[in-house]
Amino acid sequence: MRRRLFIPGTGGCFYADEAGGRHASILDLALDRQRDFICEHAADPAELAPRRTSGLNDAQGNPVALRAAGPIRAVYKPFFDETVGPASTRKAYKFFDYDWRLDIRYSGEQLWERLKGSGDAEAWDVVCHSQGGLVLLWASRLAGRAAFRKLVRRVVFCGVPDAVNWLS
Repeated sequence: MRRRLFIPGTGGCFYADEAGGRHASILDLALDRQRDFICEHAADPAELAPRRTSGLNDAQGNPVALRAAGPIRAVYKPFFDETVGPASTRKAYKFFDYDWRLDIRYSGEQLWERLKGSGDAEAWDVVCHSQGGLVLLWASRLAGRAAFRKLVRRVVFCGVPDAVNWLS
């Protein structure tokens, strides 16, 4: 089976702390829990990594870092499971969990590092939803055409807000 990667859109992931405890999703933001979603960035736009990824504090008052920790299954179920036989299921796609609140360039760098680290034995087929497509476009720009084509065989964009698909 081909290697397949799905990159979700804005808010397509749950968030967890370093211990794995689930803290938030974009659904919580809709429920007026904005403090969970506070991100702090440097004043210098060239510094892409965030300084703080939540407005939460632990019992001692220390900031709690949140990280993207898996896709929201109800939203992306068609990409999550694939029936192989009558009684078996397996993950149809690997997911690239990224924090939609962070700079797309930062997430694109993380994606490119993941693709490079996966080896080039077989190229990926990638499906991107919404902002996830912008993350992939940035990763492709970082990689350059030849390196990107070596690791990515096919790309499908679903609702990606790009003016021009310059990968084709």
